[in-house]
Amino acid sequence: MSVVPVPERRFLRRIRLSIASVLTLGLGSLMLAALAAVALVTLGASERNTTDLLRKFSEVTIGSINLQVERYLSNARRQATFVADAIASGRVPLAGGDSLTELVEGSMGGVPQVRGMAVFTADGQELRIGRFGSDVRVERGDWRSDPVVRSFMQRMRDGEGQDQRTVVWVPEFGEATVAVDAPIRKDGEFLGAVSSVVGLTDLSAFLHELSHEYDGTAFILYGRDQVLAHPTLSGGMRGTSLQHPLPTLTEIQDPVLGHIWDDPDDTLNDLLAGTDLSGHTVEVKGELMVYVYRQVEGLSVKPWLIGAYFKGDAVAAPVKRLIGSAMVAGGIVLLSLILAVLIGRAIARPIKGLAASATAIEGLQFDRVPAPPSSFFRELDVAGQSFEAMLAGLRLFETYVPKRLVERLMTRGVAATHSETREVTVLFTDIVGFTGLAENLPADSAAAFLNGHFGLLGSCIEAEDGTIDKYIGDSVMAFWGAPLDQPDHAARACRAALAIAGAITADNARRGSAGEPPVQLRIGVHSGPAIVGNIGARGRVNYTLVGDTVNTAQRLEGLGREFPSADDVQVLISGDTRTLLPEGFVSEPLGRVQLRGRSGDTLVFRLRAGPPALPLSPPSAGRTAGSSSP
Repeated sequence: MSVVPVPERRFLRRIRLSIASVLTLGLGSLMLAALAAVALVTLGASERNTTDLLRKFSEVTIGSINLQVERYLSNARRQATFVADAIASGRVPLAGGDSLTELVEGSMGGVPQVRGMAVFTADGQELRIGRFGSDVRVERGDWRSDPVVRSFMQRMRDGEGQDQRTVVWVPEFGEATVAVDAPIRKDGEFLGAVSSVVGLTDLSAFLHELSHEYDGTAFILYGRDQVLAHPTLSGGMRGTSLQHPLPTLTEIQDPVLGHIWDDPDDTLNDLLAGTDLSGHTVEVKGELMVYVYRQVEGLSVKPWLIGAYFKGDAVAAPVKRLIGSAMVAGGIVLLSLILAVLIGRAIARPIKGLAASATAIEGLQFDRVPAPPSSFFRELDVAGQSFEAMLAGLRLFETYVPKRLVERLMTRGVAATHSETREVTVLFTDIVGFTGLAENLPADSAAAFLNGHFGLLGSCIEAEDGTIDKYIGDSVMAFWGAPLDQPDHAARACRAALAIAGAITADNARRGSAGEPPVQLRIGVHSGPAIVGNIGARGRVNYTLVGDTVNTAQRLEGLGREFPSADDVQVLISGDTRTLLPEGFVSEPLGRVQLRGRSGDTLVFRLRAGPPALPLSPPSAGRTAGSSSP
């Protein structure tokens, strides 16, 4: 994401007028000056508005349906990717038995539309978990005798189809599903794949709910003749099978959709020129029906057509009301003036509300954004609903993207996202013995514990203007020195580490009073050059750090195992970080250590909040302990 500040237009700010005033004076003056001309202008404007209103109506409606369907399915993809990443990172072993089952069940628990998930290993093992009402079934087996899975695994091994949504018939569910997949790779080695499936009955029920928001019926076609999802299929897909997984247009109980390709009038396509939408009209049993849809390529073998159909009268209703208002305005001047004032206020109120909400969004305070008011005008009301849908997406986006990072990137502009080498300080944390602690806690209690723990660490890091890069299991990675210049990045990181130590110690006192075991934490801090900027594949980019500095900080955190300490929190920093610290920081030299993956020795110090203390045990063999400091 890159944002370039827009220069303030001071001249326009001095002469700004309210929309209500402009509409009232403009309409009133025109009506009083030339009543006859008003009628002609209104008719001409109505003809032009027909095109504009229909285009906006189509773009907003289909865009909103497409966005919500995409959001509905993307949750399944996120869960598949989450499980694949957890296995690839080693947090859960691929042959993890109950731990792998718990991971998959936990992932499904937060996404009700996911009917089932499967984990396939490269050596032929499979774990299938399906949801049948309130029951969850777990099956294990060997997929090598299944030709469908063999073909699927070969495609995933070759890196093909992982961004597609495959229509798969699942005999256990008795219906077709949409499968989204994620490969499991570690250091370039293919370990297996994770598949997450969404039932088409559930997707149809979702479309049924969406259809209530519009004056039409939403649908998804697979190609031109098969129905992937439709409100009438929310009760089940009768007559489907492995050989016939999807119903055709003539097999669903919707005669309007069944006539979608019958002698279409493509005039609507001319009105939609310049958009990615297509549309046409068909007369069905004497009534004009309007079909608007977006063709999405690349999701499956056949394109998806995501769209909706409406009655012709419903689409033309705003234009008819506009013409009626113009005729009344031309006949009665006084009533027209009053009507102009009312229309001005009616139009201005939702626009002002949208403007106020947009201004609040500018400050990234999504929880303080006022809801835009409703309007009698359909387009403005739909715009308000779309704005609220966008705001919900931004709030969800805010959950996964650090707001402080976005604010800093906005401050620096587009140049902040270009990859560059910067001097930074990286901090890694890890809870000692978290696996054993988590095994004795229910999933919701473990999640609550981690959320509280990350809240303590996050407040300490953000107090020193640090950026939280990511959460890795029970670990946190943060950095200083980017995207904004922070010459004292090492001091900020060390102050944050000491603040974390103080917060954990205070929290352990509370935990002790409650009869809970104390939390012990290891922290590693290292300073040096790193590549900073947008890193990732197209469509999934992170503003992050890569390089030896990041790896060294993580190695220092892990090195804490070899230097026992009586403290609740042990902070190990490198000599490079110690050199950058000003007076006032207390550190204890632990010697020179050969860190895995680095050439040469690394000088290591223990950072303390008080006077230096001797280590509880001497350094282990293979390291040269020293008492000198840089």
